[in-house]
Order: sequence, then structure tokens, then C-alpha cells
Amino acid sequence: MNAELSRLKARIGAQERLTALLYARVEELSQDMTASFKQLAEYQVAFEQRIDARFDRIEATMATKEDIAAMATKEDIAAMATKEDIAALTTRIDSIEERMATKEDVAAMATKEDVAAMEERILDAFQQLVLVVDKRLSQANR
Repeated sequence: MNAELSRLKARIGAQERLTALLYARVEELSQDMTASFKQLAEYQVAFEQRIDARFDRIEATMATKEDIAAMATKEDIAAMATKEDIAALTTRIDSIEERMATKEDVAAMATKEDVAAMEERILDAFQQLVLVVDKRLSQANR
């Protein structure tokens, strides 16, 4: 009886250590995911700011209707962008738009609540796993 009690205490101790290890790992994963989401959000904000700055520079250098109307010489007209230049710029803009996240994409990113819910689901799954392992260990020891 005393030996069986000692084995039971040892198994409980092992389960507690395993649970503590699993909890620590879940915490690490949670912190890693939180840091990753924060880093991604910061990158996205910086990227959008760079894009805005580029478009501001483009708009600042674009000719207005008044500028075009004021052009009178062939040399002035020859200095304007060609169809090929505009096509290349359009291609670059299209490429940027394809890679750029939309407001909907940013809004769809996981929130703190999503991460907390995921952590809770992971903990529940680990608890179920511990119960199954414990049950199998007890069956194997019989």
C-alpha cells in the first residue's frame, strides 16, 4: 500500500512538472505570437507611410492642367513623359498595389482577444492530452 502511494505521488509529481513545462511553452508561444503580430503591424504602418511619401513626391512633380496648357513649344511637349514611361509607372503602381495590404487585411489581423482565445484553446488541448496520457499510464501500470 505504501509503495503504491509512493508511485502515485511520483506520477502526480511527474504530471505536475509536465503541466508546468507545457504551460511555460504555451506562454512562450503566446509571447512570440504577440511580438510577431506587433512587429507585423509596425512594419505595415511604416510601409504605408513610405508608400504615402512616394505618392506625395510623385504628385508634387506631376504636371497640372494649367502647366500643360501653358506649354507652347515642341521642346516642352517633348520633355513630357512618353506613353512608355506612363505604362512603366502604371506597372510599378500595380505591382505595389498587389503587394500592399488593404485596410481590411490589417483589420483581419489577430487581436489580443484572438490570441488569448487561442491560448485558452491550446491550454485546453494540453489538459486533455495530459488526461489521456495519465489514463494510459494508469492502464499500463495495472
